[in-house]
Amino acid sequence: MAENEYVILVPEPEFNAVVALSRIVRAHNSSESAMAILSTSIIEHQDKESSLELLNRLDKTPLST
Repeated sequence: MAENEYVILVPEPEFNAVVALSRIVRAHNSSESAMAILSTSIIEHQDKESSLELLNRLDKTPLST
């Protein structure tokens, strides 16, 4: 990804990890001592979608903070 952009891929059965990561991001953003605001985007892999198609779709998905 671009500078200061990261992708975390989580297997579908581990969706609880996505929820936990979202909570961590929200807690970080609400902290007065936060040096940076973190944004997230969550998408699910579609059948017969290539890795490049997944990343392109993720890149077009709006971010939330």
